[in-house]
Amino acid sequence: MENLFIITTPFQLLGSFEAISKFELKNNTLIVLDNNLTNNMNQLSRLIEQNKHLYSNIIRFGGDKKSKFFKNVKLIKKFQKKSFKNVFIGDLGSIQKIFISNMKSEKLFLLDDGGKTILIHNEIKEGKNLFKDGIRQLRFKLLGIKTSTTKIINFFTFFNLETINDIDIINHDFEYFKKINNLINKEIEDKIYVLGQPLVENRRVSDDTYIDYLNKVISKFPKCEVYYLMHRREEKERLLSYTLNRKINIIESKQPGEFYFAELDFKPKAIIGINTTLLFSLKRIFNDLEVLSFRINKKEILKSFNWFEDAYKYFKENNIKIIE
Repeated sequence: MENLFIITTPFQLLGSFEAISKFELKNNTLIVLDNNLTNNMNQLSRLIEQNKHLYSNIIRFGGDKKSKFFKNVKLIKKFQKKSFKNVFIGDLGSIQKIFISNMKSEKLFLLDDGGKTILIHNEIKEGKNLFKDGIRQLRFKLLGIKTSTTKIINFFTFFNLETINDIDIINHDFEYFKKINNLINKEIEDKIYVLGQPLVENRRVSDDTYIDYLNKVISKFPKCEVYYLMHRREEKERLLSYTLNRKINIIESKQPGEFYFAELDFKPKAIIGINTTLLFSLKRIFNDLEVLSFRINKKEILKSFNWFEDAYKYFKENNIKIIE
């Protein structure tokens, strides 16, 4: 039987590679629901081209500001007629929920999408209803398309999640990634990398707070060159406007961080971030790298306080050192 993967981001695509390898899956269809982020789409294009042998069929649409409603309807109706062995979904956004509500499959798995995986796991554990109808769902209902499902959502994840009733939690340790990349025999150099996050763009912290964070990192490693690996949703102009204690080298994100660090011909002295789950995946992939999390003061967090605290708690449980 056929397997179906529905993804939107490069990290979700990386999870699909791991699932195909872990379960030794054949006859795989990939649906890419592009968003309007050019960097996101470029990263996906590169990764798909490098790993297209894993899929027998690739469907990709979106990436513009035009309504995708009728395209979604057409695709859903096409796949309503098919039955799949496994369906893997990268997110539980509104359109993804509609897709999985109309796909017949023996099993449904959620792929990792950073911290969202932990949030969704917590919501399921608390018994929350993940399928709430709104105006967008009503349009689909009028065309005979289901907007909710009672299917069990299983997890395919690198996170150590608590078991929940009949839900399967299948773990991976980036075995496929490690297999295709050379991760050994690299010398450590006096360079540190700061992992960017769009915390200012998302109004979770202020510019002043973020500048203070960067200056504290710089001062902690006075003898090291500092490199800043941008998140694909960060604004470079904003970073360039910051007045910092020392020059940092800004690198625009062109691929997922896991691939970026695997392709370096050296090992950095340390990798530092705030609460990005890239810290956790790098810790799992590169066992001998120093991976650090910087704690933002509670008073400086503008919103999503629990999101920060949940991440810090999870980092502690998985031996990621937190700089207070």
